[in-house]
Amino acid sequence: SRFSSRSLTTHGVPADRVVIVPLGAAPVRPLAAPAPGDITRSGPLRVMFAGKISFHKGCHVLLEAWSLFDSRDAVLVLAGRNELPPALTAARGVELAGSRPQAGLFSLMNQCDLLVLPTLSDSFGMVVTEALMHGLPVLTTANAGAADLIVEGRTGWIVPAGDAAALCARLRWGGANLA
Repeated sequence: SRFSSRSLTTHGVPADRVVIVPLGAAPVRPLAAPAPGDITRSGPLRVMFAGKISFHKGCHVLLEAWSLFDSRDAVLVLAGRNELPPALTAARGVELAGSRPQAGLFSLMNQCDLLVLPTLSDSFGMVVTEALMHGLPVLTTANAGAADLIVEGRTGWIVPAGDAAALCARLRWGGANLA
């Protein structure tokens, strides 16, 4: 990614020694009919994070933004292994979905309106590619290599890393326009 390239050259690796090799993803598959009991994409805004629920991934910033977000019926689904203190994840509207196999993660994506990857530093973030292949818009930071895939306002949005106010502003926009 361009982010990885910039990080390497900033730390002294000669630019002519760095090659960006884009990652790919499987082709988009038609969505299967929902199984009995599955939640479909309607109703209140459903925001998803997928990955290690950690400080490095910026989840504390996302939870701060979520606390500023004023929608009473919106849901933030955190899918992955939780490494944050329970006090941080015990906020209104937050669901801990735990770790899931890829098929379970993809099923969860089909139930949500927006994927958020608020990473502080991530060389890529394959979950962004997976979300896009499922038609899910992505809100990420400029410190995610996968930000290279985002067409601002079309496939998602990019905010500065660590900026809870910017994340909250996009969540408010999403609450009004995505659900």
